[in-house]
Amino acid sequence: MSLLKELNEKDISLKDHRLRVNNLVIRIETNIMDEVAKAFEIAMLRGEIRILSTHWTNKTKNLESQLKKHQQTDQELKKRVMATI
Repeated sequence: MSLLKELNEKDISLKDHRLRVNNLVIRIETNIMDEVAKAFEIAMLRGEIRILSTHWTNKTKNLESQLKKHQQTDQELKKRVMATI
């Protein structure tokens, strides 16, 4: 009877350990999936940042070009006004 009781206790202990291990595995898998999702989101955001950076670089160049044209036009108008005076 003592051997049967000992076997039963070990079986219960083994089931308890198996349950703990399974819970740990599930927690680790969940953590890994969360980290992979975060890494994916970071990669997506980096891509969006690159696109926005390129957009604003081009927009800045365009605005600088327009400013230069306006300054040239302004200078030409000043010269014409000065020539008529």
